[in-house]
Amino acid sequence: QSLLIIDDSPTSAGILADALHDMGLQAQTVSDPAHALELIDQANRTQSPFAIAFIDATMPGIDGFVLARHLRERHHTDPAIVMLVPPVDRKSELAQCQELDIHGYIAKPYKPADLLKAVLKSCGLVQSTGTEMDINLTEVDAKTASVPKSAVALKLLLVDDNPFNQKLGVLKLQ
Repeated sequence: QSLLIIDDSPTSAGILADALHDMGLQAQTVSDPAHALELIDQANRTQSPFAIAFIDATMPGIDGFVLARHLRERHHTDPAIVMLVPPVDRKSELAQCQELDIHGYIAKPYKPADLLKAVLKSCGLVQSTGTEMDINLTEVDAKTASVPKSAVALKLLLVDDNPFNQKLGVLKLQ
């Protein structure tokens, strides 16, 4: 399954595509939300839906939240959505994410770790429990049936110089 980036800024879309490529993921970019809807519809018709759509919240014309509403009305859960929110007025943007059941979001500019966390959250593999993040990498069952299959098989590298933290991390990931 592939990823789709919808951003009116070719520079921002390119930076995100490069960051995803560095994570071993390939993404297609599109600047027009209407064209993005067509691509997503076509991908679903051909049984090769996008796993994740990265949507810029602030685009002219059809903004990211309008696009997300259209996607939810048409396709309910596919693709998972990561909303790219501006660094200002995040409170109202995050409220809209919650309203649309969008679990993955990142503020521009972002760090690679934030991007990874947003990807995992959008697929339901990471859940926030207040101050810590729990990674839930269980097999697909009735609860996670909507999680894209490609998102379940992950290779993780745990790096820590403390042996206790290494063991704790491995236990947490099992």
